[in-house]
Formats: sequence, C-alpha cells, structure tokens
Amino acid sequence: MPSRQEFRRRYRLLQELMAAEGLAALVLVSNASAEGRGFHRYLTNIHLTSRQALGVLLPGADPIILAGNKSMQWRVRQESGIEDVRITTSSGAEVANILASNGIRSGSVGIAGLETLLRVGDYLDISLTLPDVILFDVTEHVEAILVEKSPEELDLMRESGAAADAGLEAFTRALAVGVTQFAAVAEVERVMRARGSYDTLMLMSSGPTNPFLDTPSDRVFAAGDSVICSVEVEGRHGYWIERAGMYSFGEPSELQRRLYDSCLRSLQAAAAALVPGNTAAAVARAAEDIIAADGFQVGIWSGHGIGLNVIEGLAIGQDDHTVLREGMTVALHPHVKAADGLHSAYLSETFGVSANGGVSFSTVPHEFVVVG
Repeated sequence: MPSRQEFRRRYRLLQELMAAEGLAALVLVSNASAEGRGFHRYLTNIHLTSRQALGVLLPGADPIILAGNKSMQWRVRQESGIEDVRITTSSGAEVANILASNGIRSGSVGIAGLETLLRVGDYLDISLTLPDVILFDVTEHVEAILVEKSPEELDLMRESGAAADAGLEAFTRALAVGVTQFAAVAEVERVMRARGSYDTLMLMSSGPTNPFLDTPSDRVFAAGDSVICSVEVEGRHGYWIERAGMYSFGEPSELQRRLYDSCLRSLQAAAAALVPGNTAAAVARAAEDIIAADGFQVGIWSGHGIGLNVIEGLAIGQDDHTVLREGMTVALHPHVKAADGLHSAYLSETFGVSANGGVSFSTVPHEFVVVG
C-alpha cells in the first residue's frame, strides 16, 4: 500500500492546486465504476465497491471523507490515517455543512467530478444552501495530478503490470478449438484474482473477421479464427494496466500479418514518442502516420492516460495537446483497420513517460501467436 509519505505528497499537491486556483475548498467525488473510483483511492487507498464517496479539502487541513457506512469509515481510518471520516447518506448537505461551518459562504469551490460524478441532488443541496458559492469543475486539474506518478506509484503499477502479463499468458494457455470465450476468460480472471487484483475489464473478438472488440460471450473458438484479447486489470494497489495480444487458429493470412505488423510498429512508434515535452497529439501522429503509410485506416483512438482510473486525464488523439511530463502513465492501443472494414489488428501496452521514451510495465514481448 502507499506509504504515509506518499499520502502526504498527494495532499500537498491538492493543497497547491487549491492555492493556485484560488479555491476556498476542493471536493473530490467518486463512485464505484472503473472510471469513477480513482479519486477516493487516491485519498484513502480504499477500493470503493458501491455507492459513492466524497473527499473535502480545506486550506491547510487533512481531507475530510464522507462515507456511506461504518465499514468504510473504519477502513479509511486504518488505511490512510485520516481521522475525520463522516457517515452520511446526504453527501451534498454534509458538504454544505462543512463549508458553512468553516465560514465558506462565498467564493469558489472546485469539484472534481462535478459534471460526470456528482449526483444532481447533491449539487442542488450545495448550491441552494450556499447560493453565493461558485461551484466549478476541476476534474481536469485533479486528473493532471493523478496521471503524473511518483516513483513509489510507478513501483505499485509494476505489480499490476505483472498481473496483466500473467492474465494474458493464461488466456494463451486456455485457447483451443471448442473452448468458449467465457471459459478462456475464466482462466484469466482466476490468475489475476489470485494476485490480489480488484477488478478486470475483458474485451475480445474472435471469428473469421474482427472489426471491433466487445465483451466476452459464449462463442466457441473455431479453426480459422482470428482472435484479439484485451486484458485491463486493476491490481492489488488500485492501479489499472492494459495489455492486449493477437492470435490465429492456423496460419494467419497475408493481410492479417500485414495488419499485425503495422499495429506493432505503430505501437512502437507511439511508445518512442512518450518523452517529456512532447504532446499527446504528437504521440497520436506517431502512431497514425505508420498506419496511413501502410495503406490502412485508424480504428478507435490510440490510447489514454491510465492509473487509479481506467481512463485518466489525457487522450492519445490529435486534438489533445497536453504536454507530457516525466512519470505520466499512458495506455497505448493502436487499432489498425483494413479497407474492407472487416479485418483489423489491435495491441495494447501501458508505459511510463521518460526521457528515453515509454518505459513498459510489461515484461512479455508481443507475438502473433499461432494456435494449433
């Protein structure tokens, strides 16, 4: 788990954000979804399993956590050392109470998750109780802090990387004609859960064509199938990692080989561009230029920031001009499509930004695996 020094670093960064933006207070909203629980994990190291939780920061003070039950209250105190953990079923009213009792009846209050996570009822409770307080969304500001990891966090992410590698290797072992997608995924889940992983998101495609990935089904693997498997795992310390591989039941066609080769070189070019000072858009161009030069089309977006949320901060797309910084963590997943729209290649891998390019959290090399 994160050290007390790591928690202190996190709280300091949030306090600095408040000062820089002139905020009277800062509220971090979380729910139990893969894209919504990261703020709570950042403050407390607790995996949120249901409902929601809020963290309230006042200048110069430790966070106040609004929890839904006594179990969470106890766990937060044990894991993080935060003492002020309040049980409430009306989070908005309690936020308003905290602000008012600390003399905050006007000025600006930043809310991370205002537009995406805060419940309408909670928003109304705050805004109607304190009409002179200006609420504005600071989600991007807080995510910019989360996506830039400390050395300690990078070490914790490596454990998630090892779990993702083990999961993908389990999928490779489970592949056989007559096996269902569900059965193969069950092996992946078993291996990753045994390593303490909290959550998984499995996507795949299998069949004679593979235009896009979807959730696993009861489809049976058959001779001639082309298979893509994407493993996304929230490891035992809460950090997400993505890793995907490609498989062929029997020798792949020339088109499949070309698609795979283009995808791999696209991934490698994007990884090499993950250097401080570069932009997310430049990384996307590095990936997409390879695909275009090979005569193929770009499918879905090429990646995103990742960490305590499965999608965190920046997007690897040509419209995102976020400047990369040392320690940012990025999932790259170029998607290469043939002109017919039916055949594609997809690989993914998670990297840390460094002066020498992307540093992978995976130790397993990419391979177009031929089954049978």
